[in-house]
Amino acid sequence: MKKALAVVTTFILGFIMIGCNQEPNTKILTENFEEQTSYINENNLLLELNEFETFETDSTSQDIITFRELRKTLRETHLVLQEKRAEFKLNKDALSLILTTLEENETEFNQEDKEAIRAIVIDSRRIRTDFQETSGYVYKRLIDLRGSYNRENLLQIIEVFTDVIDNMNIRIDLYDFAIENQITVLTILEEYLEG
Repeated sequence: MKKALAVVTTFILGFIMIGCNQEPNTKILTENFEEQTSYINENNLLLELNEFETFETDSTSQDIITFRELRKTLRETHLVLQEKRAEFKLNKDALSLILTTLEENETEFNQEDKEAIRAIVIDSRRIRTDFQETSGYVYKRLIDLRGSYNRENLLQIIEVFTDVIDNMNIRIDLYDFAIENQITVLTILEEYLEG
């Protein structure tokens, strides 16, 4: 019984968030979809957007208006992305805790729950792959703009901001799907805690 639980626990921990082809590793549950380096200093990057403040205050050109709107949207979208990231992490921590408790209690899962979790794992693999496809299209794009925040580069900046916002929104949607999967698995596992 304990061995069966260990196998299921390892499976869940190993595949729930990144589904890989190698031997499952329980530390996988504590990893993020995003590489840590992809959002280090992201708040500083967004603060750098204020470099335009010095010459935009007197301008009413359409490009400047578009820039202002995109900058505001970028900041708002960034905050939503941070919230999703935090919720995702809380759920990962809860999953890890519940799985550890179930393992210690030598809990056995029924076949229906195993199949439901297996389906979620397959979906989680797709989500992880889709998420990784946005790598380099968010904060790296903003890093690449450093030093070029000037009126001459305004059209390029607008283009980059638009692309970055689109990719942030993709990440938000993917976090929503991943969080939904986490909640489904948490609901299944919590029934075993109560039973």
